[in-house]
Amino acid sequence: MVATAVLATNLLRPEPAPAILFMYSVVFASIPIALFPVRARMLKDYIAQQQNPDIKIKPDRLTTAWVAGFISTVLLVAVLALMATPYGQGN
Repeated sequence: MVATAVLATNLLRPEPAPAILFMYSVVFASIPIALFPVRARMLKDYIAQQQNPDIKIKPDRLTTAWVAGFISTVLLVAVLALMATPYGQGN
């Protein structure tokens, strides 16, 4: 909650936001969005691990592929967006 308030405050300032603030906000927003569609699978694995702590639970391939692919795509789009800004505008 505090991080959201700091982010909103920095985005409302009249001067251009620094590039690092943009990257932090992208990461801050993309992690919950990436985990939202696969939360049920992750919760199922977590409960299974809690019930049987001696048995190693392998990560679900679909979940791993989704999260890694989504985060990679978001990072690529964020970098392309920063590269598209004129020099000096992103700093």
